Amino acid sequence: MIKRLLQGVILVAVLLISTAVFAAPDVMDANTQGTTTGLIYLTNPSEENVSVSENIYVLGGRGQQGAVVTLYLYDNEEEMYKKVIVVEEDGNKPVEWEIGASGVFIQETELLRGKNELALRADFGDDYQVVKIIITVQDLSILRNGRLDLIRLIFGR
Repeated sequence: MIKRLLQGVILVAVLLISTAVFAAPDVMDANTQGTTTGLIYLTNPSEENVSVSENIYVLGGRGQQGAVVTLYLYDNEEEMYKKVIVVEEDGNKPVEWEIGASGVFIQETELLRGKNELALRADFGDDYQVVKIIITVQDLSILRNGRLDLIRLIFGR
C-alpha cells in the first residue's frame, strides 16, 4: 500500500516538473524564427506592418491553449529584440500571458511614437514560434494643424 502511494507521489511530481513553464529569454536575436508555426495567429493587427494614430494598441489573436506568449521590442542600437518590461507596484514584470481554454488572447500595450518593431514569442513545451510585426504610431496633430492652416488661408479666417 505504501509502495503504491509512493509511486503515485513520484508520478505526480514527475508530471508537474515536466509541465513547468520555461521562461522566455530576456533578449532575442533579430533573425530568430522559432522552431515551429501554428502556436499563435494574430488577428489584430491583421497585417505585418500597420500605422495607427493612438499609442495604446490592442494585440489580439488565437493560439494553442497553454502556450505562453511574451512581447518583445526591437532595440535598434543593439540590433536585437528585448522583452517589454512594465513597472508595477510589486516590481518589474515582463509583458507575457498564457493562452487559456478559449484559445483567444487580447493584450493591450502602450507603443512609442514612430516605428515599433515588435515580436511575439509563443512557447509551448520545447517548441516556440516568433511572429514579428511593425506598428507605426503617426503624429496626426501635424496633419490637423496643417488642414486648419490651409482652411484659414483659403477662407481668410
